[in-house]
Amino acid sequence: MDPASILKLAIVGSIVLIVLAIGLSAPPGSIRAGFRDPGAILRAMLAMFVALPAVALGVSWLLPLDPPVRVGLLALAVSPMPPILPAKEQKLGGGLDYALAIQMAASVTALVAAPLLILISAAIFGREAGFDALAMARTILITIVAPLTAGIAIAAVVPALAARLARPARLAGMAMLAVGLVIVIWKAWPGIVAAATSVTLVAIALITLAGLAIGHALGGPEAGNRHALAVATASRHPGVAIGLAAAASLEPRQPIVAIVLLYLLAGALLTAPYGRWAKGRA
Repeated sequence: MDPASILKLAIVGSIVLIVLAIGLSAPPGSIRAGFRDPGAILRAMLAMFVALPAVALGVSWLLPLDPPVRVGLLALAVSPMPPILPAKEQKLGGGLDYALAIQMAASVTALVAAPLLILISAAIFGREAGFDALAMARTILITIVAPLTAGIAIAAVVPALAARLARPARLAGMAMLAVGLVIVIWKAWPGIVAAATSVTLVAIALITLAGLAIGHALGGPEAGNRHALAVATASRHPGVAIGLAAAASLEPRQPIVAIVLLYLLAGALLTAPYGRWAKGRA
C-alpha cells in the first residue's frame, strides 16, 4: 500500500473513531428524540439543501470564478455536514438529540439534493455533469451512518462498555485526524495558495457567512439549536464534496481538493467569532 493510501485510510479511520465515540456517548433514544419535532428537521434541511445551495449558485453565477472553484463550491453546498460536527454543536449549546437528528437527515437528503443541484448547475453553466450516487452513499455510510449506528447500539446493549470506550476512541480519533490533516494540508499547500485568489476568497466568505445567517434564522426558538444549525449550514463534509465534485465534472482532481481545503480553512476562521459568541451565550 502506497503512502497516499495509508494517509487516506488513517483519516477515514480517525473520523470513524470520532463518530463512533459520539454514538457511544449518546443517551438512549437520542436520534428518535431529535425527530419528535419534524418542523425543526424540515427547517434544517431547507437551510442546508435549499437556501445555501441557492446562495452558492448565485455567487457562482455572479462572480468570475474558475471552473474548478465553481465545481468545488457547488459540491460543498450539497454535501452533508461533517461527521464530527455534533460534538462541536454541543459546545455551542445545541442538544445532542437535535445534532444527531439533523446529521442523519442531512446524510439522506444529500443523496437527493446533490444530483438535483448538479443538473441545475449543468443547465445554468452549460456543462456536462455526471453523478456517482454509489460512491457518495458509500462515503456517507462509512463515515457517518455505520459508526454512529454502531456506537448507539453498543451504548444501548452494553452501556458500561460504551462508557469505557467513548473517551479513548474520541482521543485516538482526534489525534489521528489532526496528524492526517496537517499532512494533507502541507502536501496540498501550494495548490491552496494558488487557489486563494481574492475573488475565490470573497466567494467563500459570502457562502460561509450566508450559511451562518441562514442557519441561525431557521434554527427555531431554542438558542442552542440556532447556533448548531448555523454552524451545520456553513460547514460541509470534505470527503463527500471532493468525491462528488470529481465525479460530476471533467475538472482535474487536485484543484478541487485545494478549493475544498481552502473552504475548510477559511470557513474555520470565519465561523470562529460566531462560535465564541455562541459559547458565551451557552
